[in-house]
Amino acid sequence: MEPTFTTYWLGPLGALRALPMVPVHGSVDVDLALIGATQTTLGGRLVLDIAGHKRTWGMSWQCLTNDEIGAIRAVFLGLPGAIPRLVDPRETNRLSADASSGGSYTRTAAAFAPTAGTVAYAAMTVPAALVDLLAGGISWAVTTAGGTLLADSGSDRRVPLIPGEQVTVTAWAAGAGGAQVGAVPYDAAGVAGAASLGALVTLTGAWQRLTHTWTPGAGAVAGAPALVAAAGSARTVTTTAWQWQASAVTDWTPGLGCPQVLITASSRRLPGVGSGNDLDITVREV
Repeated sequence: MEPTFTTYWLGPLGALRALPMVPVHGSVDVDLALIGATQTTLGGRLVLDIAGHKRTWGMSWQCLTNDEIGAIRAVFLGLPGAIPRLVDPRETNRLSADASSGGSYTRTAAAFAPTAGTVAYAAMTVPAALVDLLAGGISWAVTTAGGTLLADSGSDRRVPLIPGEQVTVTAWAAGAGGAQVGAVPYDAAGVAGAASLGALVTLTGAWQRLTHTWTPGAGAVAGAPALVAAAGSARTVTTTAWQWQASAVTDWTPGLGCPQVLITASSRRLPGVGSGNDLDITVREV
């Protein structure tokens, strides 16, 4: 089997740097841990209290140059100033677990922000292909003026953009009236630009998957997915299963986001004269 070559990206928004390619120079092990505790009720039933899920990356490289090690160590020392973000290429969906699942992760609408109208999480019948994956979605009460529904639009949750990389944004939606899915770009100062939108789709009572492919312009360092409702009469739009991916549209998968991270350990090894430098680091999700 041919090896899979992947590149991880690390750094503050607007200053992402490609880490040495895996597996040419090294390897990456990822541990997804549950943050919580188990409790036993008086009746002997086991209960799991979930506070969240966090990842730890163990990264190891061989034969790096001093420049490559220096760039990684600059992040370890906190020299760029801002908390770095990590883009894991193995994760198809770059949205957070909550935004990608239509609020099914927290059973709230906390990951969504409308510019008009109100939103709430609701248990609902999801698209047939996702019935074993999701519990519900977002119910958006759209005003007559329409509006935009943003996901993961907070400054620490926007999706980092890799210069020149084409991305595809999708969302399932049902309801009435016209709607478009797209992406809102943000510059290094956190100022939002004009949304890039896909084709206008007329919603019905049946679920439809809206899609839009976008290449970010110069100056955009992060983005957030958006669902835009055309102006018209007041109505309710339901939506779930959002996806942001660096490829053509594929089946929906839960997202784990591009989180803020810290390098908590760094170990440099010299295996021998002329063989280069080896480096091990531990990266933990904040």
